[in-house]
Amino acid sequence: MDTRNSSATTDTAGTTGTTDAREDFGRFLRAARARTSPATGTGAGTGTGTSTGTDPRQRRVKGLRREEVAQLAGVSFDYYARLEQGRIGQVSDAVLTGVANALALDEAERRYLRDLMEGPRRPSPASRPGTPPPRGERVRPTVRRLVDSFADVPVMVTGRGMDVLAANALAAAIFFDPASVPAAERNLAVWVFLAPEARERYVEWERIAQGMADGLRMQAAGRPGDARVAEVIATLRERSADFRRMWAKQGAFECTFASTAIRHPAVGEFRLDCEAFPVPGDPVQRMNVHSTPAGSPAAAKLAELKGLLVRS
Repeated sequence: MDTRNSSATTDTAGTTGTTDAREDFGRFLRAARARTSPATGTGAGTGTGTSTGTDPRQRRVKGLRREEVAQLAGVSFDYYARLEQGRIGQVSDAVLTGVANALALDEAERRYLRDLMEGPRRPSPASRPGTPPPRGERVRPTVRRLVDSFADVPVMVTGRGMDVLAANALAAAIFFDPASVPAAERNLAVWVFLAPEARERYVEWERIAQGMADGLRMQAAGRPGDARVAEVIATLRERSADFRRMWAKQGAFECTFASTAIRHPAVGEFRLDCEAFPVPGDPVQRMNVHSTPAGSPAAAKLAELKGLLVRS
């Protein structure tokens, strides 16, 4: 599925979920401040653009200064500086909202900050009362039947760490076939960063890959202590220079709907729209349903690909 391109600037790489959440909190604030335009900072709770009064052409720093964020957020400079240094305990909702408004964060980025604040107080998934012992993640048989029932559009279910848990025939033909790779490699992010064909398949590979890195950061913050999420991040940090570069940008993002340009070797280029639906009863799994407008050239390409699968 497609994801947007995070615009956060490069900072020291963190490993959310495996290092101190306060350090990740500070890294993210520094990156967000660097990418926030002085002309678009917003006053806490105002919802309206507020200029800092400084001509951007005369500035020597990229983005906002610490004192500007502190002023917009309604906190002292010293307090905000300690936030960026990770030297603050619990942060109130009012302060989080003020900082988020000052940095013009979107909803996913705001949730990411809250997850980092809650992480140290939240038990890991494996230690919560009533949680069954860890095992390989699965989809329910009814969910798998539903995936297979979509004969005309690609459908894929992803889980923890972006593992691919189910894919119908069209999804396997357009992206990759989970049955054709070892279980540990049945992962969308791993495929995007490590498989050469993924760079050919996605017309906008850089944007897709950045979204994958940002999505893993969101999962790591939302599920502290999840061994599978940490394993995927560690694998990609070790094996992919591109992932290390994109991870260092400190982006946070969750894709719920998007559009993806595909370059398929059998039928050429076409664009797929995607909607990601939460699987009922599971906190992480998403059913990614792709489609094309009826009667469009993209729909014709998809029908052609389906015909090739039927004949093969």
